Amino acid sequence: MKCLKASHSRTGLLGTSLLLSSLLLTAAAPNSAQAAEGPRLFLSSAARHNVVIDASGSLWYWGNRAQVTGGETIVLDNKPERITTLAGAKQISASVKRNLILKEDGTVWTWSCDWVIDPNTREGGSKFSAPQQMAGLSHIVKVSAGMSMYAALDKDGRVWMWIDPPYGQGEASLVPDVSDAVDISAGGDRLVIVKKDGTVWQWMQFKGMNLNPDKKFTKVEGLEGVVKLSQGEEAAHHMAIDKNGDVWGWGNNLVNQVGPQTEPVPDRDKPVIGKPVKIQGLSHVTEVTTTSLSTLALSEDGSVYYWGLNPAWAWGSKEKMKWDTPQPWAGLRDIIAVEAGESHYLALQKDGTLWAWGENQLGQLGDATFRKSMTPVQVKLP
Repeated sequence: MKCLKASHSRTGLLGTSLLLSSLLLTAAAPNSAQAAEGPRLFLSSAARHNVVIDASGSLWYWGNRAQVTGGETIVLDNKPERITTLAGAKQISASVKRNLILKEDGTVWTWSCDWVIDPNTREGGSKFSAPQQMAGLSHIVKVSAGMSMYAALDKDGRVWMWIDPPYGQGEASLVPDVSDAVDISAGGDRLVIVKKDGTVWQWMQFKGMNLNPDKKFTKVEGLEGVVKLSQGEEAAHHMAIDKNGDVWGWGNNLVNQVGPQTEPVPDRDKPVIGKPVKIQGLSHVTEVTTTSLSTLALSEDGSVYYWGLNPAWAWGSKEKMKWDTPQPWAGLRDIIAVEAGESHYLALQKDGTLWAWGENQLGQLGDATFRKSMTPVQVKLP
């Protein structure tokens, strides 16, 4: 099966494996970042797509859109497209399965751009679904989307969560014994909560290979004074920012996406940092976002730092495979918000310009060139 790039313009081969990965992906980023100043944009990225809320509350979408005709996959230009069926959006948390939309009125909506393929003809492509309101949720102030687990925080500090089939029923239920939460993060394998007193609590979705039937949250020891959590849909590692702007991390550390390995590794293929460690070389951090194999941090001076899997190595360079300490990303300055997909990244500059870099085979960078770039390129909303 051939896969052609760019309707109305460029063409080229992508291959069968890329189509299958696009259909079956379960991935990143949450990651959501709110601009602190300048023109208001709210960014969120998943594995191969991005969603942005503009100053009017309108949504823009690009990436991972294609048509399948006659056995050929035609990847669309994937420039930002305004979604006219949703308005009044305040925050979004993107995932590969669905995007959570928080509206100004405190209601939560789910919406996605799905791949719909006829099993008989093998024709179809990407299709925007009709937005649906989540029942039982009101007065919500934040949403967070994981791989199949989702969460919402209401104005009273209560946390709601739901899990897609087959592991759950997809209906939101109240997390017991939590009434003072100030932040939430649904990642690849757990839901993490920060309470008003600055302590961090987590619930693991699985115990070994089995679904965890117990909804009891356990305290993450070694963390105090935390004010904010990282966002990252696919990530199995987590970061927390304390009141001093220092960053702490724990979880999966396969390519040092947390940092230097500080604990013994019984299984070399599954290195984990269980007790949170302070990330050296960072200070005054305002945002952290994670992917399955990397971490991105934003400092209050507008600098962006990256560590984990080296993208250049992943693209065939002879550079070192991983960075275990934060590296400044050259060419980015005056940044006020960052986001990360599976292997692409977004940054919002103080002047309101939006920049993207990384993988681009499905239009993640929004420029319709389908060429990856280590150098940030500007994303223009029409």
